Amino acid sequence: MVDDRHEHMIKQLARNDNDNESGVRKIGVLEGLKLLYFMKFKRNSQRWVQFYFSDNEIDNLHRAYNQELGHFISKNDALSAHILSVFTQEIPQKGQIKGRGLDMAINFRGRTSLDQNLAGNMVSTVKVKCEPDDSPVQLARQIREKVNHYADKHLDYYATVDYIEKHGGRKKIAQFVPDWLNPYGESLLLTSWANFGVYDLSFEGQTPCYFTTMGPALFPWITSLYEGPNNQGLIYTASLPNEVSDSMIRTRLLSKMNQYRDEDEVLPDLFNHFSSC
Repeated sequence: MVDDRHEHMIKQLARNDNDNESGVRKIGVLEGLKLLYFMKFKRNSQRWVQFYFSDNEIDNLHRAYNQELGHFISKNDALSAHILSVFTQEIPQKGQIKGRGLDMAINFRGRTSLDQNLAGNMVSTVKVKCEPDDSPVQLARQIREKVNHYADKHLDYYATVDYIEKHGGRKKIAQFVPDWLNPYGESLLLTSWANFGVYDLSFEGQTPCYFTTMGPALFPWITSLYEGPNNQGLIYTASLPNEVSDSMIRTRLLSKMNQYRDEDEVLPDLFNHFSSC
């Protein structure tokens, strides 16, 4: 715990090259009314969709991407790029297939000089954009480069502070929203909760067998990755608008999402229902 978080951050974080990627944006009256309308009348007009990726499937995807690139990317890089590419190519925006962005959440304690036990929400994002004809492999490379250079190029603490000061300061703070907030489908937020040790918890000697989020988020296009039941594979959960129908999921998304799954792979019974809820 620190008495003055801003003063502590100034002492601990050096300024970087990011002077224009703020973590927030100031909204006008029209966008504010649209967001309020969305929260009041359209929050229930979305659905909770899940996709399951087995460990073997993720290994196949990762291996294929690494072989094409010829240098290291992580499994998370590959899977994030794969998911964004499928959504971009298969889910239209206002009837058209066009580019879609990804805001990938980063816990920046471990990528800066901050203490690991510093209390507070030390999370920001890195941004990439995918066009319908972009290579998902090259998209994974972009993600890896941005993660590698997060501290010196993309950490947005000072850019955010400067942006707020230039647009009215703290007295106008109610007019700012996270820059990743986009309920209209032009971008999606991806948070990874994998490797947080949720299956290592013990309740009177019993460990969890299943972990999940609870229903749709406040806005659509908020998504997350976490370990599957019994700590096997990964589940990708997305809050999507109702326009993404069961038919679209079955005919356009499932085969693309799971294209790296072996044809003869036998999934445990508990996993067979994972595709959409």
